Amino acid sequence: MRLTDRQREVLGLFVGKEALSHKEIANRLQIDIKTVGYHLGAIQRKAGIYGQHTVKLVRWAIENGYTTL
Repeated sequence: MRLTDRQREVLGLFVGKEALSHKEIANRLQIDIKTVGYHLGAIQRKAGIYGQHTVKLVRWAIENGYTTL
């Protein structure tokens, strides 16, 4: 499965060592907070994760090599 460069960037900030909030990611990347949610939602759909399942998203990111905790 391919993530866009921006999706990988958002995912890394969300599930990585910094574990930034949506607002913190938006500020860091200078994008709207809704855009952060859009990117995370797109990642979850690609991963087959539906609903608010942050733990599943973190697990998926680790298993697929997008982050190391």
